Amino acid sequence: MQAIAPTVAPLIRRHAEDAAFYWSQLDRSGEAYTLGGRRALHFCQLLQAHLEGLAIAGPEGEASALGQLVRWKKPGEAFCAFWTALISGREPAQEAVWRLVRRSPDALLRGAISALVWAPEPASLAWVAAHARPECGAPEAVATLRACALRRWPLPWPWQFVFEHPHPAVRATACRWAMTTPEQTHLQLVQALLVDSDLAVRAEAAMALLTLLRAVSSLDSEQLSLQAASVLWAAIAAQAERAEAVTGWHRLQAQRRLLRWLRHLAHAVPLGHPAVDRLLQLLPPRLALSFVLNHGDADHCQFLLAAAKEPDTARQAGWVWQSLTGVDLVQEGLTRTDMQPSADGQAMPLQQSGDDGLPWPDARALARHPASHRPGPADGAATQRMLLGREVTVDWLCRVFDPASDMPQALRCLAAQTLEFMQPGLGVSVRCSAPEQARHLARLRAAT
Repeated sequence: MQAIAPTVAPLIRRHAEDAAFYWSQLDRSGEAYTLGGRRALHFCQLLQAHLEGLAIAGPEGEASALGQLVRWKKPGEAFCAFWTALISGREPAQEAVWRLVRRSPDALLRGAISALVWAPEPASLAWVAAHARPECGAPEAVATLRACALRRWPLPWPWQFVFEHPHPAVRATACRWAMTTPEQTHLQLVQALLVDSDLAVRAEAAMALLTLLRAVSSLDSEQLSLQAASVLWAAIAAQAERAEAVTGWHRLQAQRRLLRWLRHLAHAVPLGHPAVDRLLQLLPPRLALSFVLNHGDADHCQFLLAAAKEPDTARQAGWVWQSLTGVDLVQEGLTRTDMQPSADGQAMPLQQSGDDGLPWPDARALARHPASHRPGPADGAATQRMLLGREVTVDWLCRVFDPASDMPQALRCLAAQTLEFMQPGLGVSVRCSAPEQARHLARLRAAT
């Protein structure tokens, strides 16, 4: 009788395709309004199942994942191919992936870094140990730094090597690593990069300095914080111009970076700061709405009400209002029925694709709602950040982050970022594996 093949090629290819798909869904989930925590966790479990299928397939799984990367050249395929190569431990398979990553680091490096986080720790550590050499290339150095930061591993190089590296991407990533390991000795290294020639390095240095100053004592913390905030704001302004000057994939990447910088600034600026109103006027409207949500100051409801009247920002403004106040627009009847799709399927006018799934708010109803007129302190300044109508505390953020609460993935991501801001070095993410998220949650609850 003809021998039965030990593997089924179409099934292996399906494992590779679906693993890349689910990774991509999770990677973009930080802005997902309609993806709940339970379904996102289900995506994690499906991704893990497809990865296990590739692992069982052995060399055939490696070849299929690599073939998908060669064909599509996307970060999801880079994640899948590098993960299978890592768990096999075969250096030729790992090098085959990295030959492609080195050619297109801007597109593929993100997936390779994620593979180092998802893979079993011994496999990832073995790769880091093999590539932690001074002569290694910039993409390998960036991947090593990010893996060490995300998995809380000690840095395999002297600090000066990465902070003074000739490639700006390595210097910028060194600053991101410093944020996860807040120590007094990192202050001077980071502060020196505030005047770096590269825009991204200056921004990352500013964010790292703001984080370090919160975590460690410094006699000049107020002056340094002001300097870092000024550098970060200048970088955001320049990055906003860059994002408008490019199109397609490059614009998406520029906007991703811009939003991360803006979120950090929103967390760093004290509530009630007099410059915030001016900042909201200078930012493009949609970026200003993102700032308000991450800033968490419910006293900016008037800004949200104004944005809710504009067709191109109405749905995002309604989402931010709902996220701050905790009042559900649909359940409270605060939506515009005349802006819903008609019976013949005619699309709503002036839609923003990023707002798909969000209801159209009734700006007049929002203005009349009591949540838009929250009484503030006697001095008129906000004292506590808000999320879903409650004061932001570690305990409340843990509840939002918990997948069992089934909060929208965008709010889970916001909770994770706020937790990291409040307690630097904890390391919280909505894009890691399900067991890792459970460990994050347990560690947070133990710390409180």
